[in-house]
Amino acid sequence: MLSLSATPIPRTLYMSLVGLRDMSSIMTPPIGRKPIQTVLTPFDPITVRDAILHELERGGKVFYIHDRVASIGSRSIYLRNLVPEARVGVVHGQMHEDEIEEIMQGFEQDAFDVLLSTTIVETGLDIPEANTILIERADRLGLAQLYQLRGRVGRRNVEAYAYLFYPQRITGNASRRLWAISDLSELGSGHKLAEKDMEIRGVGNILGQEQHGHVSAVSLEVYTELLAEAVAKLKGETLKTAAQVSIDLPVSARLIPEYFENKENADDVSRLEQSETERIETYGKLSEATGLPAISRLERDLRKKYGVPPLEVQNFIDLAKLRTIALNKRVLSVKDGLTDIEVVFAYKQLDYDAPGLRKFPYKSTVQQFPPSVRLEKKGLKAEEYARALMDLLSYFG
Repeated sequence: MLSLSATPIPRTLYMSLVGLRDMSSIMTPPIGRKPIQTVLTPFDPITVRDAILHELERGGKVFYIHDRVASIGSRSIYLRNLVPEARVGVVHGQMHEDEIEEIMQGFEQDAFDVLLSTTIVETGLDIPEANTILIERADRLGLAQLYQLRGRVGRRNVEAYAYLFYPQRITGNASRRLWAISDLSELGSGHKLAEKDMEIRGVGNILGQEQHGHVSAVSLEVYTELLAEAVAKLKGETLKTAAQVSIDLPVSARLIPEYFENKENADDVSRLEQSETERIETYGKLSEATGLPAISRLERDLRKKYGVPPLEVQNFIDLAKLRTIALNKRVLSVKDGLTDIEVVFAYKQLDYDAPGLRKFPYKSTVQQFPPSVRLEKKGLKAEEYARALMDLLSYFG
């Protein structure tokens, strides 16, 4: 069975990620296609009028999405008063199909400048002259819906605009959806958007009806790994165990929530939820980082966004760096002792710079069995352990 999708839903995408389906992505956009400029803003009549007039002045047409049939008539009157220069057509799913067809043909044939509609226009429409879309209460719509609606414009080589309006107070998940659709505006972002949707809604039970699973309990990365392992075992494949290092140091290291909070909006529930999401994502990024450059970039971004990290956060970053270096040096374990810290290696014959190690500022002792090096803790503070160990490992091959 071959499935084609511009916006894969979380469940089908997830089946590909864990190996139940093969997946191939077509990332090349049509020639001349430009990214859609996405504007995320609270509802403002002046912004609505300016956006419509800007499109009309360049000879284009506008989609205006109002997903409430009961009030779409009053919204039509509102738009005609707000932008008297525009001819407004109205269409929604409770109209007779002949009437819908007549309005749609009128919009396509320049009888209307603005098509006021519900979300029934989200798929199947290709009107080249329509290159601006305004979506009211975008916080009520799902991520896939927003992506499909935004795709109604920008279907040729003309720069298109999508305005997503939201009220002053929105839920945490709605805020995450809007920020995701706003950030992922480049061409070919449907796959990334589906992954973000998967994080927000959950992946769904593969053989059940629910659109959620146990992701929130164990995180998306761990859930994916666990299911991928189960699938590999069922296929009879040999699982490769990733190299690991055990680090046991008496250091207070964690990403404290206070560091990620926006002090100006400390009482805003949606902002607090967003900061918690960013904190959890940072945990994931640090745990998945495979090199010092990636960790250093992440640390630089954190400093730029949140300021100087407190001691606990800096300790966590330093331990992530130590873990990466230790894996590259084939270290098995880093153990804390009463007077020193023992670093045990996975290979039998130690290869190290003996003259350079003698100049190391802290006392260290190399042992051939087990192949290890001991770092004396005298003169070191707990928060200095990780950095001292990183310097120590630089002398080993």
